[in-house]
Amino acid sequence: MTILVVLGVLALLGLALSVRIVTMPIQSQGIITRDNVSVDVSAVAYYRVVDATKSVVAVENVAAAINQIAQTTLRKVVGQHTLDQTLAETDTINQAIRQILDGATEDWGVLVTLVELNWPPTSSAWPPTS
Repeated sequence: MTILVVLGVLALLGLALSVRIVTMPIQSQGIITRDNVSVDVSAVAYYRVVDATKSVVAVENVAAAINQIAQTTLRKVVGQHTLDQTLAETDTINQAIRQILDGATEDWGVLVTLVELNWPPTSSAWPPTS
């Protein structure tokens, strides 16, 4: 009932709220890895609104808020790893970013279902030399 009321109010205001999974690209971020290598890393996050009321009331623009927190989280998590670790532990990094985003967006009525880094990163050290 609550979702129908919120969706009805949104429709009256001319706003749209999708409860389907949303694909959100995370723009390329300049990141310095733990071993001081500068890389540009982008990603894609998948999320969906699970509580329409929270997503409208708790935050002004849920998509913009998720995008901003995703960018800072991407920089933070990748920056904690060396370049070799970043390349070798992609699944672990994806999971860490997803967990942080999901925890941060829970109060906004959002569930982050998946985060995937886009590879390869661009870097002055890429491709690695032996």
